[in-house]
Amino acid sequence: MPLSTNKKLIKRIATAALISLPLAIPTVSSAIAAPSQLPDISLGYVLRSESQLMLSEVIYARMTAAMQPAAAIPRMAPSRPAAAASAKKQAASAVFASVTIPFGKLPVTANWQRVRAELAMPKVSTCAAAAAKCSTSETRLAQVLAKAKEMPFQERLSYVSNAVNSMIAYTSDEKQYGKTDHWSSPAKTLATGKGDCEDYAILKMAALKALGIPEGSMSIVVLRVTDRNIYHAVLAVSTAQGHYILDNLRRNAGLDTSYRTYQPLYSMSGNRSWIHGFINEGEAVAAQTVDFNSVPG
Repeated sequence: MPLSTNKKLIKRIATAALISLPLAIPTVSSAIAAPSQLPDISLGYVLRSESQLMLSEVIYARMTAAMQPAAAIPRMAPSRPAAAASAKKQAASAVFASVTIPFGKLPVTANWQRVRAELAMPKVSTCAAAAAKCSTSETRLAQVLAKAKEMPFQERLSYVSNAVNSMIAYTSDEKQYGKTDHWSSPAKTLATGKGDCEDYAILKMAALKALGIPEGSMSIVVLRVTDRNIYHAVLAVSTAQGHYILDNLRRNAGLDTSYRTYQPLYSMSGNRSWIHGFINEGEAVAAQTVDFNSVPG
């Protein structure tokens, strides 16, 4: 869908977004670069309807300018690529080298908040005891958590990720629930032993939360795998060393820098959600849509 065919819609969304920014971010720097100084932005998503997000690098660039510190916006001539690369590196600090904009409510927010309320699984913590009345899967997860506590951090992440991957059989929402997209609670995924990619990620988040990893350090990231052209979801754990990815398509937890074909679309953590994009100097990307009825898979 070319941008030129949606000028009125883009103008309306852009106006609303720019008006709302001071309310969402009370301490925005007044030193904002003029539009001509902004880098090209690709894959910036703006709400189009309850089921789709519309890409608009123009709106994303303006919103990014209002939200990023002045130091993160290039203010040099195009003939200084090294400085531009440095500015790009500063700005792209989110998972998979993306930049993010907080978004108050996405079409999947209700799904996320429903399962987030059930992240705690208090029964599992007692299932390691021999006399506990627990299901086989609950007992196994309790044993995994007990063993993981004794491991170094990255090994712990890998152990939990691999264990959950082996406990859950991939099953599409269409096959399991008769609907395109359904987010299951950790307890239900564990009980059924079935789920799709976001269900793996949510169960892993619940397990790591039980191990004491702060919920605010973890996020569910919905993305597109560009070389396979599929939508997917993973758990990201953010640390001072970088973002570790727990993925049902891979063994072990690795840093996001090893995922060259993962293109983040949006993410959720706690009561917050973000849309993701990329700074891409000198290159404009054609508009496209993301159908929420098709993601994640």
